[in-house]
Amino acid sequence: MLDRLSALYAAGRINAAGLSAAVAKGWITAEQRDAILGTT
Repeated sequence: MLDRLSALYAAGRINAAGLSAAVAKGWITAEQRDAILGTT
């Protein structure tokens, strides 16, 4: 799931809110979200 969400974010198909929703659903961790966003 991490790879898929990373690709979607890179393609502009989801935004930070979408990644936060994925964290809330347990699909990825907050640390993984931050890594995708480049905030680590």
